[in-house]
Amino acid sequence: MAPRSISKSRFIAGLQCEKRLWLEIYKRELADEIDEQTKAIFDQGHEIGVLAQSLYPGGVLIDEDYKQIPKAILSTVKAVNAGAETLYEATALHDRFLARADILHRIKEGTNEWDMIEVKGSTSVKDVYLYDLAIQKHIFEWAGYRIRKTILCHINNDYVRDGDIEVEKLFTQSDETAAVNLLLKNLSLLTEKMLRIADSTKEPKVPIGKHCTTPYECPFMGHCWKDVPEDSIFNLAGRKDFVWELYEKGFKKMVHIPNTIRLSVKQRRQIDVARTGKPYWRIAGIQGFLDKLEYPLSFLDFETVMLAIPPYDGTWPFGSIPTQFSLHVIEKPGDAPQHFEFLGDGFTDPRQPFMAALVKAMPRKGSIVIYSQYEATILKQTVEFLPKYKSQVIEFIQRFMDLLVPFRNQDVIYPAFNGSASLKAVLPVLVPDMSYDDLEIGEGGAAVQAYVQLMDPEVQAAIKKKIRKDLLDYCGQDTMAMVKLVEVLKSKVKN
Repeated sequence: MAPRSISKSRFIAGLQCEKRLWLEIYKRELADEIDEQTKAIFDQGHEIGVLAQSLYPGGVLIDEDYKQIPKAILSTVKAVNAGAETLYEATALHDRFLARADILHRIKEGTNEWDMIEVKGSTSVKDVYLYDLAIQKHIFEWAGYRIRKTILCHINNDYVRDGDIEVEKLFTQSDETAAVNLLLKNLSLLTEKMLRIADSTKEPKVPIGKHCTTPYECPFMGHCWKDVPEDSIFNLAGRKDFVWELYEKGFKKMVHIPNTIRLSVKQRRQIDVARTGKPYWRIAGIQGFLDKLEYPLSFLDFETVMLAIPPYDGTWPFGSIPTQFSLHVIEKPGDAPQHFEFLGDGFTDPRQPFMAALVKAMPRKGSIVIYSQYEATILKQTVEFLPKYKSQVIEFIQRFMDLLVPFRNQDVIYPAFNGSASLKAVLPVLVPDMSYDDLEIGEGGAAVQAYVQLMDPEVQAAIKKKIRKDLLDYCGQDTMAMVKLVEVLKSKVKN
């Protein structure tokens, strides 16, 4: 039986409007610039989508990109009418609403009944995904398809790799047809509102709120939040719901919060520092931390990667894999720090050589200074795979001293911390001659993506050599930063 044809007229309708809409978006350029970390998330999402296609093999890929939407729509029509059983990135348009289905699978040869599969790089079903499916189903059904099931295909976080990737075990397919059909009943109200906004010549007056970051961080935050001052109320420590309540009452800066508002001791202290512009030092708290430090002092920092598709045996989706460490050791007061470091080769599982190098480099006694408990978490996860290091890891963790504690406890507050106790916020204030700005890699997300490049066999050797240097510089900066911060704390206590 010949496949039932899909009318091209339904796909072509509104294409000119759609093209004008895309051009208008490009002209406005209101969205924030996409950073490298976000691009990497997109790349990983694409990799997940391609792998999920093997669940429905032999499909036709509609490979025109977002700049070639009209061609993508017509390519979809041609593939359907030619009898394709499965399409990847099938494209349809209705009333300026565009949909690209990750996988569209024909139920029976010669029919126009399909299952629609949406692939997500998440480990669970989220409400926002159901809206994605509902809108896609609405558009495709208007375009002439009969959608039988709407299926959400997501990552199974219980999967542990053992040999080649077992795609059927890596993914979980959840039939969300009933939930999607419920959403479709009220979908027209949502789409009408969206079109009114799109057709308006004026920017919608929507105040900032929790919706700016939930369920995703909005790509227009830079535009909408441009008038939020640097010393805003959002730097206030504590429950974010409470902060939003204050903002909605008209308080924009911490210094505007009156004394009649009930606040915690930490919040009031933070506001006092913002008002006076003078730093706060609680010497007793700092002294208590320093008194617990024992030489030799070891300053330790890790870098890790978390990948949706497990790269090695014994790894699982989004499990943290240690790839690198930096260790500065000061044997006794007055000594210059010695530096030890490790960086995986990018080709093999780094966990075994990582642990071997760490155990060899770490002094057998003295305090191990970290910044947050991340290193402890990573070590506990790693010895689940490498139990022979369990005794050493237990001993390391017992010696850990968390340098974050005096800053999180507000033993030190500067206005320029802007309410943050992170290393990146604290360091340039207390150690002005140290900065991450001049480093090629300046934050953890960029370090992750750099290591992923080391894992890519197509990246040239010269580029990888440069990446390795940049990664070592970055991780080394983190531990030297802790050395300098301890020096600053000690000098303040002495004075």
